[in-house]
Amino acid sequence: MALALACRTLHKNGWIKENPIIHNVAAVSAGIVENALLLDLRYEEDSTAMVDLNCVMTEEGKLIEIQGTGEGRPFDVEEQQKLVRYCAKGIGELIELQNRVLAEAEQ
Repeated sequence: MALALACRTLHKNGWIKENPIIHNVAAVSAGIVENALLLDLRYEEDSTAMVDLNCVMTEEGKLIEIQGTGEGRPFDVEEQQKLVRYCAKGIGELIELQNRVLAEAEQ
């Protein structure tokens, strides 16, 4: 958010020709703890997770980074896809919040 606001100000004031921010980006973690899918793990959950997955996406739903680890047990592609979809939902909510904050900053 700070970078987006700073770049917007630099562009608005003519200090840069183009705003280098192309898309909003957000990141969350998800995991499997005691066989339950959880989003945005707290430390206590993360430290006992059987599976831990970190995901960074653009506002268009495109992946920038995905990193998953079977910490307590291996996981299959179906579980990975469920975790990524769960992350996408959380990232969508974060990007909506980012867009609201950026819109308010315009006023």
